[in-house]
Amino acid sequence: MKEYRILEQTWQKEFYRIATSQLPSENFISCDVGHIYGSNGLLDFYINGSLKWMIEIVREGSNLNEHLNRFYPPEVKRKGKRKKSEFGIYDEIERNEWAVIDFRCKSTYIDPYLLDENNLWIVWYNDEFTSATIKRKGKEDLEINFMGDSIPSFSLGSQGKNFVFVVPNI
Repeated sequence: MKEYRILEQTWQKEFYRIATSQLPSENFISCDVGHIYGSNGLLDFYINGSLKWMIEIVREGSNLNEHLNRFYPPEVKRKGKRKKSEFGIYDEIERNEWAVIDFRCKSTYIDPYLLDENNLWIVWYNDEFTSATIKRKGKEDLEINFMGDSIPSFSLGSQGKNFVFVVPNI
C-alpha cells in the first residue's frame, strides 16, 4: 500500500486560508517574509499589529531542528543538530509569540527531547486524515476531528485568538 503524506505547501496554504478568515480586521498575515525585516531567512508567516506572531510550518519533522534554531540566538544550547548559520536568523523581527507547527502522521517517530520545546506544536494526524492530536509542552493534548459537526478551535497566542483548521478530504 502506498503511503500518502500531505505536502508542507498544502499545510501552509490551509493555515493561510484559515488565518485570513479568522484574524481581526486590524491584523493581516503575510507569507514568506523575512527579507522585509532584514532577516536572511524566509519566515513562513508573520501576523502584524498587536499580535506580532511568527509561524513556521513543517511536515513529518522535516528539518524541524533547523526551523526551531532560527528563533534562538547562537548562545542558546539546544539538543539535536545545529548549524551556527541557522541560529537567530529571525532575531531582527519584532514578535510577541512564535511557533513551529509540525504536521505529522501518528505513525512517525519524534525524538522525546523535542516534546520539551515551548514553542513547538505537533499536530499528529491519523492515517485516514479524519482526526489529529495537538501536542504542546505544558498543555493537555487536544483531539480534533477534521470531519463532522464539532470541529474545535484552538489558540496560538496568549492573547486568546483562535484558529480552526480544516484539512481537505484526500
